[in-house]
Amino acid sequence: LDLYGVDDQARRDALADLARNGRYKGWWEPYAGLLPTGFGNYLDLEAAAASVRLYSVQAVPDLVQTAGYAAAASRAARPDVADHQVRTLVSVQSRRQALSRESGCRLHLIIDEGALLRCVGDPETMAGQLEHLHAMTAHPMMSVQVIQLASATQALCSPFTILSFADPADPDVACSGSPGSMVNLTRRDADLRSV
Repeated sequence: LDLYGVDDQARRDALADLARNGRYKGWWEPYAGLLPTGFGNYLDLEAAAASVRLYSVQAVPDLVQTAGYAAAASRAARPDVADHQVRTLVSVQSRRQALSRESGCRLHLIIDEGALLRCVGDPETMAGQLEHLHAMTAHPMMSVQVIQLASATQALCSPFTILSFADPADPDVACSGSPGSMVNLTRRDADLRSV
């Protein structure tokens, strides 16, 4: 900073923080080999978000899945992974849920009714998941909407998430992708309006 003539102490501190954060390894780093391309960036943004708005079509959203449901969903989405890798993926999911609760993040979930009717795992796993989701709706930072199968308005689109942050200067981030595939992030206003 001396070499570049940066004398303003506030600017020096901000740039030093930026350099320090550039060396930061996310909590998810040990699991990067199991995660879809780009998912680590998403996890960092999710952990910093003040609110998560999520639309889910095929399955119960990750942030409210039980361990049993998460394991069954991982096996269905990625049949090539070994049992110990499924346990690792479930632990990543549990960590995400804990970080969301600890940060006081507001969750707004829109779930297609088909996701609630589709049996993932055995009947006990599904019953436990539905009971858990019902219990979660009592949390003041959680809202859940279900789009009925017989709805007059059909919502036929891929699942997506919109992350919002406490600082109004930070733009919303939209994320689309599916388990085992590349994760796409965008901050472009036109893309955010289209989801």
